[in-house]
Amino acid sequence: MRLWTNAFTFCEPVWKAALPAFGFLGNIREVGFCNFDATFPLGTLATILSIFGIMPLALFLSLPKDRKGYAGMPFWLFLALLYGVVHYFVGVIAGTGVFRIVGYGWPAFLLAAPFLMKDKFALGKSQLLWLSALQLLSAWLPALALKAGLSPIYASLLAIAFSLMAYAFAFRILRPRVAF
Repeated sequence: MRLWTNAFTFCEPVWKAALPAFGFLGNIREVGFCNFDATFPLGTLATILSIFGIMPLALFLSLPKDRKGYAGMPFWLFLALLYGVVHYFVGVIAGTGVFRIVGYGWPAFLLAAPFLMKDKFALGKSQLLWLSALQLLSAWLPALALKAGLSPIYASLLAIAFSLMAYAFAFRILRPRVAF
């Protein structure tokens, strides 16, 4: 459900409540909820599946399986991993600005994942080319769909469908090549 305040009226609330006059709330005097809108859960799912392309899958498959693997990591790598993964998941439950907050997870997926992948996977040139193409298409498809004039709901559906196919194809490439 979408949150509503009297200071930012973008919909008619289905429920609202008055707040006490706290000074730190500024001009917000009422809060409430708007009607259910399917674009928000679809947009959130499209965001978590596509904002970093196939890198969340690659990161998951690259993570160490035991504590020793984390203890042996350089501090910067552990910090990038922790910071990025926390933002990736907190962004989904934080409310508004999902794309922005999930996007703060970039250190895990754009720094830590490639660093961890280089030691975990034995990939040839053709596999790297396929993974790169999947990465670029999955990450840029939602923006290209919106730029082409698709409505947000159809752009989200397209992004979800393509991202799921990209994840499946990337999994088929990465899973047999894990260097144990």
